[in-house]
Amino acid sequence: MNIIQKIMNSPCKYPIVALIIMVIVMGVGILCIDTTMNSIEKQHITYTDFTVVDKYISEDGNDEYMIVSDQGYTYVINHDNEGAALFNKIEKGVHYYFVVQNPHNDTDYIHIMQVYDDKY
Repeated sequence: MNIIQKIMNSPCKYPIVALIIMVIVMGVGILCIDTTMNSIEKQHITYTDFTVVDKYISEDGNDEYMIVSDQGYTYVINHDNEGAALFNKIEKGVHYYFVVQNPHNDTDYIHIMQVYDDKY
């Protein structure tokens, strides 16, 4: 008899099948979480929170939206429709939580990807 016939003839076949399904689902879940975490680490995505001290539009060639934190760091929001909506939502003197992408080299600014305030 093969293993499937042994399981089907067993008096506790339903718990065995449930256990097999649970192991498969957990294995796939762990693989998905591990892949996602590796991708996040590879892209240098992290989160931070700070109070916005100043915000302005840079006047150099690329016209990016600039945010200055109370810690003295300058953050950048891309100059597109989503960036404009994000920039307009941010107010000076308010504490926010940010999802940011750290630069790959020391010459770039930190990019803001998402913003959450204390209300949410």
